[in-house]
Amino acid sequence: MMDPSQLSLSPKDFIETPDGLLFAVLSGIEEAGRIPAYLRYRRAPKGLQKIATAEVPEILGEHGLRFYFDSVSRAIRLQGVAGGDIQRVFRARERTFQIVNDEPSDPISEAAQKLLRFLLDGTIRPEKMGVTGSLLIGAQTPQSDIDLVVYDRLSFDRVRNRVLEGIQTATLEDLSPKDWLEAHARRGASLTFEEYLWHEQRKGNKALVDGIKFDLTLLDSSQGEPEPAKSKAGSMDFRATVTDATEAFGFPARYRVDHPEIFEVLAFSQTYAGQAFEGERIWVHGRLEALPCGRQRIVVGQDREARGEFIKLELLEGP
Repeated sequence: MMDPSQLSLSPKDFIETPDGLLFAVLSGIEEAGRIPAYLRYRRAPKGLQKIATAEVPEILGEHGLRFYFDSVSRAIRLQGVAGGDIQRVFRARERTFQIVNDEPSDPISEAAQKLLRFLLDGTIRPEKMGVTGSLLIGAQTPQSDIDLVVYDRLSFDRVRNRVLEGIQTATLEDLSPKDWLEAHARRGASLTFEEYLWHEQRKGNKALVDGIKFDLTLLDSSQGEPEPAKSKAGSMDFRATVTDATEAFGFPARYRVDHPEIFEVLAFSQTYAGQAFEGERIWVHGRLEALPCGRQRIVVGQDREARGEFIKLELLEGP
């Protein structure tokens, strides 16, 4: 049994249960005796098996409510893992050091080593970056992507600039139309492909290394946890101008807006990180939340796909 409060977990780390279930950490802050996390893999006779979102309720349903809890901070039921169910921890930061220094064991690890050495390049400390996803837990296949996290905003901006430099010098490659189509299909976002592509191509957080796609995610430790919700009031469709996009690439992505009733939009789906910038007018469909202070906000994407919800620039047509 492990004490969750002593683990110092970060979002995008993984935890494994004695049942061979592997969860991606959503927040390192314990709530109701559990670490908020969502099921991504399970051990099978042929190795680690990736779990589709649609399969999760059936798999976790076999365990009753063991891996669910009612979140006060988000006013919804979330997946989570209690300390007694944490058998092993996979830390994204530690994996960075391993990949940079160890002999690669497969083409994905080799590409990740090349990428990390290029991105770090003496200007960013290795502890500022982490490796998550399949490569963190050893589940990579020839079809896998490389998922990187950066732990502060300044380093994230430097890494994004380094990616753009890499594309310009042909050290890295821009995604092909086929790559973008596959990325859109995996995300399952409520955006047309054209809408998805338009927003993604200006973010600078995706490219290819040796033909393998990689993504950058910001996990800014200085970004505070969202204020807990008091209640939810159903779905809402609205338009507003972004007044502050400082935490647009954070987790959750946060957009302050000039709406008379809604003061901010939060996005927990990575699809909508960096989706809009200050001064841009956005069209949002999400769930309305009331806060104890009397203010209201919109939340987009309590699950990975954010089905039926979106953030996009108002000038683009809706789905």
